[in-house]
Amino acid sequence: GDGVPIGGVVAVEDAVIPYGVGMDSACRKRLCVVDAPAAWLTDQHPRLARAREQETRLGGGASLEDRREHPGMDLD
Repeated sequence: GDGVPIGGVVAVEDAVIPYGVGMDSACRKRLCVVDAPAAWLTDQHPRLARAREQETRLGGGASLEDRREHPGMDLD
């Protein structure tokens, strides 16, 4: 792809960057919109980072033991 390298991060304000990672990585990236002040995200960073690490699997054959159920996961 012609975007940001896989694993790269781009900080933006009041913008959305479609195809920031290109189209060839099959990462299936999703956008998460959080209705919270930036200070809340900063305060919650350790908890959010732990949750991300515990709930993310990478590599061939990787999987979670149980299907995750949450109303927001089925929204388009």
